[in-house]
Amino acid sequence: MTERISINNCDVCADIADKGFESGPTDMNKVAGLFLAHVVQDHPNELLELLAREYLPIFVAKRNLR
Repeated sequence: MTERISINNCDVCADIADKGFESGPTDMNKVAGLFLAHVVQDHPNELLELLAREYLPIFVAKRNLR
């Protein structure tokens, strides 16, 4: 398995982010969708790590309240 480039060093991610900064409010959803689709396809492990780090404590706490 080849080692993947991180999101921070990915030229495609940077290009899509540039489109987001240059787009107007009506195109933001489209650009966000493109970015997320790329990240899911090319950076799935890093995405899962980011989501777990950010949201896992919240989900665990909510689950414990059930």
